[in-house]
Amino acid sequence: DDSAALSQGIGFGWHAEWAGTAYAFTIDPNGECRFWDNTADTDWITKQAGSVAGFDEGLSQHTVAVVIENGEALGYVDGTFCTRYALASYEPGVPGVVALGPGKATFDDYFVYVFP
Repeated sequence: DDSAALSQGIGFGWHAEWAGTAYAFTIDPNGECRFWDNTADTDWITKQAGSVAGFDEGLSQHTVAVVIENGEALGYVDGTFCTRYALASYEPGVPGVVALGPGKATFDDYFVYVFP
């Protein structure tokens, strides 16, 4: 399938054998962003949604970022704030990239920063 995946983004807080809660922040081709969570390997559930003001659908790639601070995750796309989500039980875990739905997803220049 040469079509794009429905949503792509960042996963964070994953632990082996799905212990605790894993989270994801995704963006779709229309500029709609979502925070998801998944507990004990259940279905992913949308917890918070928003949209990116001035989202440029014509760009071939987008920058997605999540800032986690004081129990809250802030989601950004191309440097523009999209939405926030209160992480009631967040425990740092393995980060990664995620894609939702059929189709192709490509990722480039994946970075994780930890600030004191």
